[in-house]
Amino acid sequence: MNVSTQKLVLVILDGWGLAPAGPGNAISLASTPVMDNLLVKSPMTTLITHGRSVGLPDVQLGNSEAGHENIGAGTTVNRDTIRIWESVIDQSFFDLPAFMKAVEHVKKNGSSMHVIGLLQYGPGGGTHADPDHLYAILEMLRRQKVSQVFIHLITDGRDSPPQAAKQVVADFISRLRPNEKVVSVQGRLYAMDRNNNWDRTTKAFDCLVKGQGKQATDPVAAIMDAYSKDETDEFISPYIIGQGKSIKDNDAIIMTNLRADRARQLTQMFMQPDFDQVHGEVSQKNRPKNLCYVGLTDFGLNYPNLYTAFPAISRRGTLPFTLGNLRQAYLAESEKFPHITYFLNGGNFMPVAGEKQIKIESDRVASFADNPEMSAEALTQATMSAIETNDFVAVNYANPDMVGHTGDIAAGVRAAAHVDYCLGRLISFAKRNQARLLITADHGNLERLREPDTGEINTSHTNNPVPFIFLDDGDSVVNSAIGKLCNIAPTILNLLGQPLSAEMNAESLVVRQKVWA
Repeated sequence: MNVSTQKLVLVILDGWGLAPAGPGNAISLASTPVMDNLLVKSPMTTLITHGRSVGLPDVQLGNSEAGHENIGAGTTVNRDTIRIWESVIDQSFFDLPAFMKAVEHVKKNGSSMHVIGLLQYGPGGGTHADPDHLYAILEMLRRQKVSQVFIHLITDGRDSPPQAAKQVVADFISRLRPNEKVVSVQGRLYAMDRNNNWDRTTKAFDCLVKGQGKQATDPVAAIMDAYSKDETDEFISPYIIGQGKSIKDNDAIIMTNLRADRARQLTQMFMQPDFDQVHGEVSQKNRPKNLCYVGLTDFGLNYPNLYTAFPAISRRGTLPFTLGNLRQAYLAESEKFPHITYFLNGGNFMPVAGEKQIKIESDRVASFADNPEMSAEALTQATMSAIETNDFVAVNYANPDMVGHTGDIAAGVRAAAHVDYCLGRLISFAKRNQARLLITADHGNLERLREPDTGEINTSHTNNPVPFIFLDDGDSVVNSAIGKLCNIAPTILNLLGQPLSAEMNAESLVVRQKVWA
């Protein structure tokens, strides 16, 4: 069998970073004999997954979106946040056509301007939203002389510390002008669901549109009240601040979140014309009419009166396109399905180049600490079936990241152990089917659930390196130099005997491999 016809499997352990053993490292605390053996005996190197290496600002932690985009691209992909800041610097940001649509709409109708967005803190800030983008939008509205701006804040607690909102929101309020008011606050559990938990999205919508929620005199008071009820930032119930300000007919909305995956459901509830027919169980027949809705980035939705400030740049030289002459399958739980498909294939919502997309439903739980094994067993079984019928298979195990975001060490230990068990099963099956494996991660998370210097809970991603392991039965050498995620696609193409696309400029990490007889 020659290299070009031998099966290859890419395993992405989402959120599995490398760090010294310690009381906050759930991976080192777990029983992981499979990965322990691979790290010692298999050809491997480490990869950088943050900052400029994945097209993010220098100090920004990596994330699953940037990670999978770079994995599939074969070149460093500048993320939307870079494009946005370049436009702020050259001043084009302040009169972008999409923003002007919203401004003109409220002035024409004598209606209200609403800004909805996540407020993040620290080096994880920018994963789903960048506070400086929010400030830039407020500056744009000031320049356009919008008389009043009503702000609906979403608190984080996953990519920021669990109780960062108190200080972050207080700092934010101190920078507002008298005509800029925070009128609601709620945790991202409600406003940013991506797994079709429409009951959560409905609570967010009802807060924004119907003024339904707990009452508080000011945003910080709302947060402190939530903390007194053991609700950390992610789980803060919807609060109406003061008299509030509901979104009504003819109003305009600017959504400041960067990422499509956690902005789509709420946007659909506002703007999808046939929402009642598609989602009858959460019908919104009384939603506001004649809205103008602006997404900061492209949410992949094509609805009337929905505009995008920074439209997506679709790429056609990514890994799935380049493997178009081979049978290929991409699998993940629903929590990470957009990443293994849309983000990895270059921003295409529909399958490209004959790729098979296989989704395993994630459990619908408030916290994956309650079920850290998630659906990894079913995902493993589906992956083994895919190996039998495809030349290339890519699979994402969500557990390390989704459980890591809970900050629960005991659950993290269970997650690491279970993923290791599933990986062992997958390796044994692959060997029986003469399939080689590449094992890596898109960023770290589970290896640092406590801050080493303070012991505080950490629920965000890390800047730790991730493993890149090549597993076959041959005499293989992996380049020992630290690589980047964009090296993965060229490595895959090299191993499958396929040429790189014209857009790819990264190098293969495997410098020699045995051709099986």
